[in-house]
Amino acid sequence: MFFVPLSNIIIGPRQRTVFNEQSIADLAASIRDKGLMHALVVRAMPGDGGGNPQTFQLIAGERRSRAIRSLYAAEEQVFYNGIALPVGCVPCVEITNVDSLRAREAELEENILREDLTWQDRQRAVTELHALRKAANPTQTVTATAQELSARAPERSVSALRKEIAQSELVQQFADDPDVQRAKSLNEAHKIASRKAEIEFAAALASVTPPSKHTLWQGDVHEHLAQLNSGMFDVILSDPPYGMDADSFGDAASLAHQYHDDLPTAEKIWATILQEGFRVAKPQALLFMFCDLDNFHVLREAARMAQWHVQRTPLVWNKGNAGHVPDGAVGFRRVSEYILFASKGGRKIRRIHSDVIPASFGSTERTHAAQKPVELYRLLLDLSCLPGDHVLDPTCGSGTIFRAADALKLTATGIEQNELYINQCKAAIASLAGGSSAG
Repeated sequence: MFFVPLSNIIIGPRQRTVFNEQSIADLAASIRDKGLMHALVVRAMPGDGGGNPQTFQLIAGERRSRAIRSLYAAEEQVFYNGIALPVGCVPCVEITNVDSLRAREAELEENILREDLTWQDRQRAVTELHALRKAANPTQTVTATAQELSARAPERSVSALRKEIAQSELVQQFADDPDVQRAKSLNEAHKIASRKAEIEFAAALASVTPPSKHTLWQGDVHEHLAQLNSGMFDVILSDPPYGMDADSFGDAASLAHQYHDDLPTAEKIWATILQEGFRVAKPQALLFMFCDLDNFHVLREAARMAQWHVQRTPLVWNKGNAGHVPDGAVGFRRVSEYILFASKGGRKIRRIHSDVIPASFGSTERTHAAQKPVELYRLLLDLSCLPGDHVLDPTCGSGTIFRAADALKLTATGIEQNELYINQCKAAIASLAGGSSAG
């Protein structure tokens, strides 16, 4: 291991071309607080004979190099294994050191063949081993690495090892993501990483697609609702914070809540949506607001004070078998959530429907901790709207409103503050015919 100035490291063509800036910022914060744990892997570039500094091609560690670069830009001190790095430098391992490489490969192979590794340790070992083999032999394939490992452990099939290596490579790209870190298995981590990779790719496409009829506003819900013109929307459909501290649930939730869910914050958002929402709604309009049952009566009274005509009891969303068991391994599964329904100017839904609404998630749909299924939004909007109507989601999260509205030929406006969710919204709009419009 040796230190190299970042300016002397060349990043050539890479398999990964889209980077989530929030993920890089999170990694930088982790390195600042805990130190860098892994050196970059590089290959020495041929010298030009002119006395210029030695340059190196980056083989592995581009996300780490980006995070460290941002720390140096902020004049932060970076540590590696307790050692303060020279300013502007990063620790590197050179791939041409064959003896060290073979020793490291042997160590990784031994680790991979162990039975007592956590899935995270095994995933890192598999990824590094294949990266080292590929760096030493550019024609090395995933199948070749799987065959070599299977030869050492015949009880493990080549196909299973090939799948594991491929999954591990993708998971490694999101190794510092909190949702991936909370996964209980490599398969679960791979599903989460796959969704995030799709979101990043679609978000990158959003910048080159033509404008759309849908509008996305990034910023504070209180500020943007106040700026909207009166009488614009036929339906307001909102899934605001519940005020139940869901952001502190930890392992009880499969995805992190990237927003504050304390009661004072939630109550302010409810008040703005109800009061400003009544103003921006058309003379005849409908309102759907998701809520926790404990706070339904508070939300109902606030809606009445804001002049909405509120249905006395909530609608019930039946999630099928998607809920969790609050009491542990044995107990009643919580498969219901609740929706406040209100109207303005006597507007009614288009037909009679049960107040219990079944809707489940698609197999790869969920990317947001509080996300609702597109199927559910489509049903509520189909009950409420005609083609051409305008709908508003002032807390639009990952952009479910855009997919549901587009399917019904409605025009949607969404407001979201969180940078991660904004990228998910852009991905949702970019996946629709016609691209995106953002403000």
